[in-house]
Amino acid sequence: MDKGHSEAGSLIERLYGSDALTISPGVSPKTRLLALTVWPLCIYRPHTTCRPLEMRARLLRKMIKGKMVSVLTSMVDPLRFPGGEIVDLYSQRWEIELGYRAIKQRLLGGEYTLRSKTPEMIAQELWGVLLGYNLLRYQMVLMSRQCPGVYPCEMSFTACSWAILGLLHGTSLNHPGNLPGFLRDLQASAARYVLPHRRPDRWFPRAVVGHAVKSTHRRHLVRIETRTGPHVHWGICQ
Repeated sequence: MDKGHSEAGSLIERLYGSDALTISPGVSPKTRLLALTVWPLCIYRPHTTCRPLEMRARLLRKMIKGKMVSVLTSMVDPLRFPGGEIVDLYSQRWEIELGYRAIKQRLLGGEYTLRSKTPEMIAQELWGVLLGYNLLRYQMVLMSRQCPGVYPCEMSFTACSWAILGLLHGTSLNHPGNLPGFLRDLQASAARYVLPHRRPDRWFPRAVVGHAVKSTHRRHLVRIETRTGPHVHWGICQ
């Protein structure tokens, strides 16, 4: 349910007035308790009997940057899960997209395809990329603990990855006992990798990037007579 993101509003509009949706007032004007009638996955399997299930959810609304945002969540307890905190956490979902960008641009070097050619090697390469990414993120978590009030997502992934990989490449395995001390020095310098605060007014709506339109005129050879002699140039003939 919590993966619905911005489709929660359109989902409620489609189900409004049908028997599959029951709306009850919540603890605040911007909160509604919902009872959704859903079918389990066995409905898609032949020769099985299924009964509809009732799922309780909570619809939260909040005005963010002049736009009403609807969040549909299965965490219905308002005392345990305050609505304002849920909406604020939802606004941080973009960090997941930034993580995908870090994997594609930093770890994979911006390549459009993987290097492996067989399904088995592709799975192994993906597991290796995810393992390396999570190890770097885990070290960033340890580094962020040296900066009170700073979350790991507020640190530069590029700068941290360069520092961590540079430490590993420059450390000799002949003296592994020095590695914990090097890691402590790296964590002590975590303040230099903290990113500046993002500007709250920096917001751009999603838009499709237009492509350049090719010219409809055909290019032909044009013979030009000059005083120094004839020359052949490319030109556009109407």
